[in-house]
Amino acid sequence: MGWGDVAGHGLVKEFLRRAIASGRLAHALAFIGPAGVGKAALARVLAQALLCRAEGERPCGECGACRRVAKGVHPDVHWVEPEGGSVRIEQVRELQAALALKAFEGPVKFAAIDGGDRMTPEAQNCLLKVLEEPPGEAVIVIVAESGAALLPTIRSRCQVLRFQPLPAEEVAGLLIERGVDPARARLIAAVTEGRPGAALAAADSDLLELRDRVAGWVESLSAPDGPRWVIRIGQSLEEGRDKADEVLSLFLLWLKDLVAVREGVPGAVANQDAMDRLSRQASRTETSRLAAAMRAVDLARRRLRASGNFRLTIDAMLADVQRSLAS
Repeated sequence: MGWGDVAGHGLVKEFLRRAIASGRLAHALAFIGPAGVGKAALARVLAQALLCRAEGERPCGECGACRRVAKGVHPDVHWVEPEGGSVRIEQVRELQAALALKAFEGPVKFAAIDGGDRMTPEAQNCLLKVLEEPPGEAVIVIVAESGAALLPTIRSRCQVLRFQPLPAEEVAGLLIERGVDPARARLIAAVTEGRPGAALAAADSDLLELRDRVAGWVESLSAPDGPRWVIRIGQSLEEGRDKADEVLSLFLLWLKDLVAVREGVPGAVANQDAMDRLSRQASRTETSRLAAAMRAVDLARRRLRASGNFRLTIDAMLADVQRSLAS
């Protein structure tokens, strides 16, 4: 695995390569950005680059050090992930003890806290002591979705690198290179909002079946008996709540496509394979009503991502969507 194996983020990669080449890489970095955008993958490439034993371009991806990092068995690489939903103080203490030792094989010791924004306050304060007195040969990377969840004192001691979603066209191209049907690839890229890791995971999912179910919900909620579908659809979402974020993204995307069709911009439609169905639905619903439904779905998705009450949020969203589409 090398720099080119992580899609996008050219500026971040170039910054890291130059910092390594000049010997000025910070001892602590924070990779901040949406889930599935490539932060953890790039952290692993950084570990390989620091420990690679080859001459010339690093990482080579072929030497023993690179292969051990890729397999997660290099003795100088420590990877911390949440246990039971959070990174606990005991985990950071173990990391602190490991970093205090000299490197076994490489020139540095490397540590990544993947899910750093889920560190408990006690864990963050413990990590702060490590950052205040960093081991001379250690590089620590905090991988997090939200920088706001980290203590200001931790952020101030890290080189913060922000990761942005990739253009949908780039993500779709990545999927097509891996053999995904172009129409399906474009849909996946749109639903996963420029996150290549999430897109690759979704490539093997029942995305089209979920999409068709969402399209049916829009028809049901728009019908004269729409109110009775609010409870039914809410129950369905609760039964499959592990996929709720994906379903709501599909819901929002379908509504956006309806607006695009109604406003005469078919080229902006992600669900190109369902154009006939979109056209039928769009002809029966005004743009202002679709926009109101979109706002309801987007608000529900943001609330659930912030750990809001699931069923209360879903039922309120569906009631708002039903009123918007049927008014």
